[in-house]
Amino acid sequence: LLSLNRPFTASSIKGLMEQVCNGKYLPLPSVYSQQAHDLVATLLHLDPAKRPTTTEIFMIPFVAQQLDTLIQLVSENPHVTPPVKADWHAEAVGLKAKVTATQAKRGMMSVTAATEAANARSEIEQRNAQALAHSVPGSVNAAIRYEGAVYKLTTAQKHSWSEKYLLLEGGQLHLCESSSKAEGRRSLPVDSLQSVTKIPETVSKRPFVFAIHTKDSKCTWLQAFSEAEHNAWVKWISAAMGVIC
Repeated sequence: LLSLNRPFTASSIKGLMEQVCNGKYLPLPSVYSQQAHDLVATLLHLDPAKRPTTTEIFMIPFVAQQLDTLIQLVSENPHVTPPVKADWHAEAVGLKAKVTATQAKRGMMSVTAATEAANARSEIEQRNAQALAHSVPGSVNAAIRYEGAVYKLTTAQKHSWSEKYLLLEGGQLHLCESSSKAEGRRSLPVDSLQSVTKIPETVSKRPFVFAIHTKDSKCTWLQAFSEAEHNAWVKWISAAMGVIC
C-alpha cells in the first residue's frame, strides 16, 4: 500500500513462493521514514511469531500519532456522514483502549522484569570486574561473559534489521536466532576480532548501534536495546579481546 506495488512479484508461482519464503522484497521508496522501513520489515518477518499484532503496531509511537491524526480528519470531514463517523469513532476508541490496557499490563509486568534484569546485570558486572583483575593486555580473556537480545543489520536487504540473541562466553561470540542459544547459532572466536566501535546515530539512523570488525575485514552492525546495554556490549567485547580501558 505504501509503495503502490505488490511486495512480492514473480513470473511463476514457484518464483513467487521462493521470494516469500526468502523474504526478498523491494524496499520502500526513500521518501518514507526509517520508522516506516522498520515497520514493514517487522510485518514481513519470516518468523510469524516475531510479527507484531495489531495492538502492538498501534503501540508504536509514530503509528499511534497517525491514528490520532486520522481520527481528527474523519471527525472534521464534512463528506463523512454522522453514522459513519460514530462507527469509526467507536472503533478507534475501542482500539485505543485495547492499546492502553496492553501497555498498562506490560508496564506492571516490566517492574518485576526490570528488577530481575538489574540484579542480573549487577552480578555480571561483579563477575566481569573480577575477571578484568586478571586480564593481560592484548590477550583474550575467556572469563568475560555477557548476553542479551540485539538487532542485526541484514546486508541482503537495505534497512532490514532482525532480532537476534548475542552471547559472549568462553572467548567466543555467538550470534543465535533466539534466547535458546542453540537455534541458528553462529560462533566467532574473540581473537578473530579487530575492534568493536560505537556507530554515531547520524550515520546509523538508529540509536545504540555498534559495529564488530573482524581481522579479515568483515563488519557486522548490531543494535542494543538501551544505552546501558550499548555501553556494556562495547565494554565487555573489548575486555574479552584484551583491550583494557
